[in-house]
Amino acid sequence: MPRQPRRVETVEVQGAGSFVTYQAITWGEKFRTWSKADLLKQIVAFEKWQDAEGVDLPLPHDEEAIARFTDWEVDYLCTGILNGVWGEQGKADQKNSD
Repeated sequence: MPRQPRRVETVEVQGAGSFVTYQAITWGEKFRTWSKADLLKQIVAFEKWQDAEGVDLPLPHDEEAIARFTDWEVDYLCTGILNGVWGEQGKADQKNSD
């Protein structure tokens, strides 16, 4: 069965209406040595985030795009994906969007 993308609200870091959609990772991938940039490039499928000036941030799929994210935003994304802190919320959000 293909892995379903998970959509998670990210109010804590980006405010109301923000979210991230990411591919669930396998147990084996969880323990792979990822650079934060590689993790974001390969896992984040969509995000609705803005920078401090209110300009939409691009998908973090290349170094130039990732450079526009703050260190806290990158840590938030990577921690949420790798540590599964969004697991239950992602499942619930997916059911609600179906």
